[in-house]
Amino acid sequence: MEAVKELTRLRERIQLQLRELQSELDAIDKAVQLLEREGRRSASSVNEKQFAKFGLSDAVRKIVGDEWISPTEVRDVLMQGGYPNKGKGKLLGSVFATLKRLGIGNKAEFEMKRIDDKIKYRKKQPTEIVSAEAA
Repeated sequence: MEAVKELTRLRERIQLQLRELQSELDAIDKAVQLLEREGRRSASSVNEKQFAKFGLSDAVRKIVGDEWISPTEVRDVLMQGGYPNKGKGKLLGSVFATLKRLGIGNKAEFEMKRIDDKIKYRKKQPTEIVSAEAA
């Protein structure tokens, strides 16, 4: 019977320690979230006016890289970079048109692909040349 009481006390002590540790973990999580938020703010403030003096085509060219990106993401980066716009919807339409224009024809700079039911773009990748020996 004494062993049961001892185990019960031990269990209660461990549960108390767990609650204290969980409280500390919660505080650490909040601190990490705050630091991440502050980091994003300071990083975006440095690039606040990054696209302010570019035309839309040039700004889009700078944003679209080797990774697939959606027109909505391009619009968001433009807005964060200080691109002058009169409205979110109007800018998105212009981004769609610009991406489409830069992604068609013989001189296309971008390639387009449907990923997860969304149209995404990236810079045109160089075509791999397969030598006759490898074939």
